[in-house]
Amino acid sequence: ERAARLTPGGRPRRRSGVNTLVGLEALRVGVEGKALLWRSLLAVAVHDTRLQTGRLAELLERAGQQLTALDSLHSRAASALISADAPA
Repeated sequence: ERAARLTPGGRPRRRSGVNTLVGLEALRVGVEGKALLWRSLLAVAVHDTRLQTGRLAELLERAGQQLTALDSLHSRAASALISADAPA
């Protein structure tokens, strides 16, 4: 994220509210993908004793908590962006 803000002259650009929203959305996509992986592995774990269903369930739960946190952060960032853009 920091590297993306660098300009050719080496001076960092300011982070905008839109960049924050896009970053949170990208994180959400990653966490959703991770949750899908845990769900898939849980389905396979019924037939494969090498997979620990308890651990996979914990990972899936944690992904759900991360999604909840990201949704909250996204809502706050979107509200702040709208408030900043609203005419005085």
